[in-house]
Amino acid sequence: MESHLYRDRVRITVVGGRGGDGCVSFRREKYIPKGGPDGGDGGRGGDVIVTVDTSSDDLSHIRPGGSTVRAENGKPGGAGNKHGRDGEPLKLAVPEGTHVYNDESDKLIAQMGEQEKEVLVARGGRGGRGNLHFTTSTDRTPRKREKGTQGRRVRLRLEYLPAVDVCIIGLPNAGKSTLLSRLSSAKPKIAEYPFTTRLPALGTFIDEESRKVTVMELPAIVEDSHGGKGFGQRWMGHMRRARLLLFLIDISSKKYRDAYDLLIGEVSSFDQVLLNKLQVLVINKTDLLKEEPQLPEIQNKKVAAVQTVSLKTGEGVSDLKTTITRLLAKNEVQSTEDEVQSTPCHCEEPEGDEAI
Repeated sequence: MESHLYRDRVRITVVGGRGGDGCVSFRREKYIPKGGPDGGDGGRGGDVIVTVDTSSDDLSHIRPGGSTVRAENGKPGGAGNKHGRDGEPLKLAVPEGTHVYNDESDKLIAQMGEQEKEVLVARGGRGGRGNLHFTTSTDRTPRKREKGTQGRRVRLRLEYLPAVDVCIIGLPNAGKSTLLSRLSSAKPKIAEYPFTTRLPALGTFIDEESRKVTVMELPAIVEDSHGGKGFGQRWMGHMRRARLLLFLIDISSKKYRDAYDLLIGEVSSFDQVLLNKLQVLVINKTDLLKEEPQLPEIQNKKVAAVQTVSLKTGEGVSDLKTTITRLLAKNEVQSTEDEVQSTPCHCEEPEGDEAI
């Protein structure tokens, strides 16, 4: 799979369809020249519904900015008490893991996933009543009808937080894009200047058990990224849905011993809960050293492994893949065991007719 620079945040205005107008009509048949009113009701406007699309992995198919999408309007009522056809709903497909917000109130409407496959975000307008409904004892031939109402208009903000196995985190020029290309068949932009990566990039590889492992490269983290400096803060939220955080350090840098502390500090300042995730520290550019590298002292118990690699030559990448898949498999088993142990049974013995 090749990587792609995807769109993970979109603002869009959605509008429910307008209801159809009611009809003014009178029954006219042979031998019944002055029949009563028979104007039908208008159809309801279509709703706008956000749905989960499992084949999609970003929001690039949704046109961003000032675009407005509308559901179909309801059709007007007809003579003979014919009801107008309801408007077709508009289904807005998003990938699983998309958070749907009301952009004006900043209120979370839904988190699309296993629990929420569809959510109504803009209801269509009500169809107007035909003149049949306005007959009274004093007005047997009403010429009154209702117009359909407008559908609801909502400004949405869609934020996609994909579930990934590995999230690559590092300072500028640490080799993040090269690591992604080495781990997977992805082809991100690679250059010698800093901040080459301005958007996250995705790649996958298949492990020895034929399981797909998804890897995401984040733009470079710098000092005060959590406060908005550089490109990092915009994308740091993606770490929340990663199973493993991979910290990449350039050992050829004079301050490589401080690099891990800076990265951990920025991650912690952004969201301290992220430090509970499984971590791997990867030391890159060992090919530039003439002797064995002196690795920085790591006291964080969540660092499950420290690996040295040369992404230029490919040395150590195969071992790193093995380490990643082993840790992910172990973490998956441990998570399952913890879930079973932490879910007490509150079942009560059935009594009487409920007993089997």
